[in-house]
Amino acid sequence: MVEEWAKKGAKKLLVFSPAFVADCLETIIEIGTEYQEIFEEHGGEKVQLVPSSNDHPLFVEGLVQLIRERMN
Repeated sequence: MVEEWAKKGAKKLLVFSPAFVADCLETIIEIGTEYQEIFEEHGGEKVQLVPSSNDHPLFVEGLVQLIRERMN
């Protein structure tokens, strides 16, 4: 998809990985570096990676609520 968007003329790409709840080196390197290189090779300029939920308080509280609901 990164290559396709660049070929369509997109100059900037905002990318997120909803399957990952925490950033890891694999995600950061693959998306942040490799996707950037692919995008530039095909005419794009900037790939921006949206950070995962990580330890954001709202995400953590949501997990706590889910666990509490399942324990009752």
